[in-house]
Amino acid sequence: EIDPQSCVALCNLGTLLQDAKKDHKGAIKMFQKALQINPLHTATLGNYATLCHDVLKDYDQAQLLYRQALAVEPSHCTTLVNYAQLLREVQGKVDEAERLLYQANAADPTDALPYCALGNLLRDSRKDNTGARKAFERAYELDPHNVH
Repeated sequence: EIDPQSCVALCNLGTLLQDAKKDHKGAIKMFQKALQINPLHTATLGNYATLCHDVLKDYDQAQLLYRQALAVEPSHCTTLVNYAQLLREVQGKVDEAERLLYQANAADPTDALPYCALGNLLRDSRKDNTGARKAFERAYELDPHNVH
């Protein structure tokens, strides 16, 4: 049984509904309930933003939620990476996206995700194959089984 007053439980349920069940309306409902309990819960803000970005294509709402999450926790690695992807892929803001990815690398130098995202940015947007290769190699060193 889910505790209806637990922000973490509601966030986790929203993520489960989104990822496993593809129940996006249900996920939104859970994320909104979680944010009513704790409007500053970084994971909920970030997960809701990712749903808006990747699935619903509501880029304005996604950007608002990413910014709220980063206002609460400026070094949240996953949020930095996801927001950087929105900036680069949707808005064409490559410089700002690159800055966020370097910030994510500094925030958690043991996480492969920002190195993968940086590699993609350097390869695709900067045409910097040498820099991209270094970023991909670092990602592989950190996590050879889960390179994105």
